[in-house]
Amino acid sequence: MEIIRGKSGTLLGKCMGFMTTLKALGSLTINKKKCSDALTTDMLATDLAYYLVRKGLPFREAHHLAGKVVTFAESEGLSLCDVPLEKLQEISQIFKKDVEYIWDFKRSVEQYKVIGGTSTFALCHQINSLRHWLRESNIQSLVVEEHVKV
Repeated sequence: MEIIRGKSGTLLGKCMGFMTTLKALGSLTINKKKCSDALTTDMLATDLAYYLVRKGLPFREAHHLAGKVVTFAESEGLSLCDVPLEKLQEISQIFKKDVEYIWDFKRSVEQYKVIGGTSTFALCHQINSLRHWLRESNIQSLVVEEHVKV
């Protein structure tokens, strides 16, 4: 019984922290310019590996080759998107001109359409699932209807 009491105290504490965070969302202002300025193509190194996987390479090998590209870019002081195609093809002949499409941040986010993914579709699904769960759980005070437009 003592364990259940302790666990419920922890759960209620986390719930209170979550509700406090939700309350703050109403006054949250997102600075899109700062967010955009913070993006760098080195954040897309995994996309470079996935590009190779889509071309038929096993992920382990694709990850290794992407690492070589990152190492080269860092040694030359280049952004990943500025590594010339010729250099990419020295690392692997699998790289083709279409590699330039992976340097698009929006495309990177939108490619993950699975449950728990980052695409707009996946996020809308997660938000709607949470809203449904909150309604079914009769936790009406937590339902965020107007703060998040889907």
